[in-house]
Amino acid sequence: MLERLIRRGQRTGDFDRALNAAWLAAAIVGLIHAAAGQVAAGRLTTNAAPTMLLESTLRLCGATAPDRTQR
Repeated sequence: MLERLIRRGQRTGDFDRALNAAWLAAAIVGLIHAAAGQVAAGRLTTNAAPTMLLESTLRLCGATAPDRTQR
């Protein structure tokens, strides 16, 4: 499912096509595990983790995070 979402983003131009969608999906799953490990170790709060994960995932896919200052 994640791989399909990435491919769709690549087709629409929202995500960079330079990297294979399967690789990006695996890397995102790795980021999720890393974030969970950081929370468990007390180095990242449960409030900060989702934002950091979203921004990291978007950067990995070659997109930019939404501008939070316009909320």
